Amino acid sequence: MNQHKLHNLGNTIGLICISILLTIAFIDQFTLNELPCPLCLLQRVCFIAVGLCMALNLQRGARTSHYGLMILSALLGFSISLRQIFLHVGPGDTGYGSPMWGIYLYGWAAIFYCVIIGFTAIGLLFENGFDKPQQKSKIFQAVILLLLTLTAANSLSTLLECGFGICPADPVKYRLLSKPL
Repeated sequence: MNQHKLHNLGNTIGLICISILLTIAFIDQFTLNELPCPLCLLQRVCFIAVGLCMALNLQRGARTSHYGLMILSALLGFSISLRQIFLHVGPGDTGYGSPMWGIYLYGWAAIFYCVIIGFTAIGLLFENGFDKPQQKSKIFQAVILLLLTLTAANSLSTLLECGFGICPADPVKYRLLSKPL
């Protein structure tokens, strides 16, 4: 397999994983009625930014600038996740939300951001696959469309939760759905 195909495969798998993560966050939000806090929303934005960089690699060809933006987005997401972890490490703190397999979603986010940074760094080592012309397959297009749909859904959900003001630190209801217009 040549390096160009490795970039395509890695970005496609990564984009699918990002879409799965965002879907799990949505499932958690709606089935457990646990609205995301402002830090959770920022972590979602960083996952979306990483996914958009992967989509750029699939649409325009793999570029070091896309990978650089991916690493910066993942570093920002990791720092936000760490901030949230540090907020909940005190004695008697029950954390925010429900844990999944013993780890809270912001803990999982920190782990996934580290994985993203590692795989992105590995992708940068395959320099013969950069700036090759793209063949736009239906799989690439479907995965990119899925990310864009999840991005729109997250945007709408955040608007309903926060309205046009500052998001509440501990949200318990959708602000726009509970106020009379």
